[in-house]
Amino acid sequence: MTLIMKNMYDVNELIKKDIVTCNTPEEFPKYFLVIFTAKLTDNKPHNETFIAYSKVYIDNVRVIYDSTSTLPLRNRYDNAIISCVYCHTTQSTGPIPRIKKSLINYIS
Repeated sequence: MTLIMKNMYDVNELIKKDIVTCNTPEEFPKYFLVIFTAKLTDNKPHNETFIAYSKVYIDNVRVIYDSTSTLPLRNRYDNAIISCVYCHTTQSTGPIPRIKKSLINYIS
């Protein structure tokens, strides 16, 4: 899971770069769906909290690519990243400072 999260972080940084440079990201990264089947680093099963937050995250990422959304693209992106922060407050707090730096509207 750690490797998958690092890859997702890198992809999110590319999405952020597109948005900041006024380019619209083109396609939902289907790779992100492995979050539901990847083994956790400690080999424990996914708990209900993890599954719930993962669903929220994926839904928020999908909204980034929803051209009918009236929410500004920067906000849609930040909502996806904030869902990462919320999950990590319950699962693995270590990456939170790094995740927050991924926000377009960075909060400390």
